[in-house]
Amino acid sequence: MNKRIKNILRCYAAGIGIKETASTFHISRNTVRKYVRLFLSSGKSIEQLLSLPNGQLDELFGCTDTRHREPSSKRIELEALLPGYVSRLSRKGMSVRKLFKEYHTEYPDGYQLSSFKRIVSEYRFHIKVVGHVEHYAAEQMYIDFAGDRLEVVDEMTGETKKAEVFVAILPFSHYTYCEAVWSQRKEDLIKACENAIQYFEGVPAAIVPDNLKAAVTRSDRNEPVINDDFAAFAEYYGCVVYPARVRHPKDKALVENAVKLLYRSIYLDIEGMTFSSLEELNTAIHISLLDFNEKVMAGREMSRKEIFLHGEKDYLRPLPVKRYVMKERKLMTVGKNSYVSLFKHHYSVPKEYVGRRMTILYDADTVEIYCGMNLVATHDRCDIPYTYSWKKEHNLPGHYGPYDKDLEELFQRASEIDNIVLNYLQEVERVMQYPPKAFRSCRGIMTLEKKYGRDRLVAACACADQKLQYGYQALREVLELGEDVDFLPDEDGKVQLVTEDIRNGNGRAIKSKLWSPNRVDKLDAPVNAIFWIMKDPTIPPVVKLKGSALASVMGATLATKTSSAERVAAGTDLNALRIVPYANPFRTYPLANDYEKFKKLVEEKNVDCYIINTGDFMGKKVKPADTLGILETIVEEKAEFKPWGPFSDIEIMDWEGFVPDLKDPEYVGQLKARMQDRVNAVEGFATKKDGYDKLPDEALAALKKVVDEANTL
Repeated sequence: MNKRIKNILRCYAAGIGIKETASTFHISRNTVRKYVRLFLSSGKSIEQLLSLPNGQLDELFGCTDTRHREPSSKRIELEALLPGYVSRLSRKGMSVRKLFKEYHTEYPDGYQLSSFKRIVSEYRFHIKVVGHVEHYAAEQMYIDFAGDRLEVVDEMTGETKKAEVFVAILPFSHYTYCEAVWSQRKEDLIKACENAIQYFEGVPAAIVPDNLKAAVTRSDRNEPVINDDFAAFAEYYGCVVYPARVRHPKDKALVENAVKLLYRSIYLDIEGMTFSSLEELNTAIHISLLDFNEKVMAGREMSRKEIFLHGEKDYLRPLPVKRYVMKERKLMTVGKNSYVSLFKHHYSVPKEYVGRRMTILYDADTVEIYCGMNLVATHDRCDIPYTYSWKKEHNLPGHYGPYDKDLEELFQRASEIDNIVLNYLQEVERVMQYPPKAFRSCRGIMTLEKKYGRDRLVAACACADQKLQYGYQALREVLELGEDVDFLPDEDGKVQLVTEDIRNGNGRAIKSKLWSPNRVDKLDAPVNAIFWIMKDPTIPPVVKLKGSALASVMGATLATKTSSAERVAAGTDLNALRIVPYANPFRTYPLANDYEKFKKLVEEKNVDCYIINTGDFMGKKVKPADTLGILETIVEEKAEFKPWGPFSDIEIMDWEGFVPDLKDPEYVGQLKARMQDRVNAVEGFATKKDGYDKLPDEALAALKKVVDEANTL
């Protein structure tokens, strides 16, 4: 009896179904179910039960029949032959039926074919002991494609296209995801994997593919070679790729079993239905998938979804704020001018790479140029054909070096006149792109001081900048037409405010009003507090910032929504959160200028700095009444701020209904991610636009300190 129990337990550990187990050992399915239920309720592992003495095992499973029956002579004869028979089954072309013919020839009075097959099967199962694989929450995500494809019919042509079915499963909870894709290529595989991660609302530690060609370049028992694009995708989400071993079916048994179950559920649900698009097919799949995950699992008391929500979801790592953007790849040779071309636009690389074969990785925003594994240049993506993007540090031959030096000298002279002139020349350089052309224009602008005087040059630069017109000819026209008159100081040396409706291209008010240090419309009341109003779901409705560097850099990394006045690309989600420094997307001067001004207010003027979150906090809307109540409490000096967890420079005021739980792993994970986004943004300021918006090192250090403190949670 105990032998039967052990065989059933081994089958269950190997993932063999009730029906197959019952058929193998010629026992009823109810008996198999009985022993499986007793095993699940015992609270012991398979290994623990198999190690128990026979008496204890029989007692545990309620078996009182301990009678021993002596084997028959023909059983003894066959068992003596079994080791040789089973070893020969591994040979190519050998089968159980061929072995039976050989056996029956020698022992015509022995067992018949059905009994022979059963005894051989029992022996093979007994000698091949399969260990139990323990699965841990959030550890792995198995992925594979189903063998049977589904059809999509074109309504116009009647053409039938076959769609692959991608399957992903979390082995701990058996929570399953599937969708239809057009192919098994890496692009479709990566997109499907990302959709699965988004469906699970978290990231596992490892992705386990079944040596799919789109994921695994070369199989190897020790260290398989992973496809570069798939590896980049996994790295973005902070997980590893851990392929299943070749010729080890147990490594992928769960996902293959999931596919079988989907055949009996989802495939059956949509049988007979006609779909005209992949979207229609996936809609039907996801409806059926919902029922599949919510059904109570066989042999268990909960559904896949319930097990996932109660025992696994909280252990998945948080999702990044942005979804992964797959980079395209292209090979190019560096030309003699030290440029490579992408879609007819040219990007510079250091001159020592002339003639070398380069790998270009690009997406909608960035172009990265590699020589082998070494990153040699990064550019902002530009699709203007037959133009050039270059970096000063590449020191390209020709006039680039001298012109750069001459431009710097012009900038130095401009700064001695007025920062308005300096900012205008820097904009001229940016707009013209090509250094020789920019130098000629800036040199001409500086000569206008001799003809028109310093005051008119400054006023003309302010006027032309307001009109978004940059260059020597544009500035000369302003001076010749006298358009700079409204920007000249009055008799007292004060710049008067222009009252007519003059607007720039984005609809904002006149910039010179804010730029003029001696403007007349100033507030007499001193500023005693700064409130950064942002929308960040990880920040409570109000926090107080202590350090001047942190106070200012949080304004530089302010999270908000896109203004309706901004020009954005088609399809841009206006409700999506993004970082807009100081909530001013229309700034035309270096970001460091604003940073230093706000830092000075906190550092030298002892101005308090707060963050007011007017959006949502962890899914709960911050209502206007909450914001007004918070502001009133602060203004009336009734607010009580206290240290916030491990953060040395952030204090919090508890507001009913919005108290953050620093012991909640989901919240802590999102908080870390959003703070890391700010670190990434500041690091990006230092590289984009040739470092035009680079902030002082102290700003980055202040943010990294917050991230380091968050990592202690």
